Amino acid sequence: MEISTLDLINVTPTLKNHIIENKIIEVIIDKVRNIPQFEKLQRNMDLVLYICDIIENLVFENNLKSKHRPKGYKLQIALLVFERLNWNQPQDKDF
Repeated sequence: MEISTLDLINVTPTLKNHIIENKIIEVIIDKVRNIPQFEKLQRNMDLVLYICDIIENLVFENNLKSKHRPKGYKLQIALLVFERLNWNQPQDKDF
């Protein structure tokens, strides 16, 4: 099967943003999991700020277009990160 022509197919801005957003989430999860005993830092303000700073930097660096995203999409990214880290209790989200 020849797949060399697949690189020539253009990706829509919405699909590109979705791909970038999921890569950002994966990068953040890898960084947090590399912290020794990160589970103990579940409701630590420094860890939350660390995650938010990473989101801000990666969204800017990857030119994630906000006009194709709903308002509050960075908060959604943070909530998805917490969910994938199994921090999905209501009190975790409130924190």
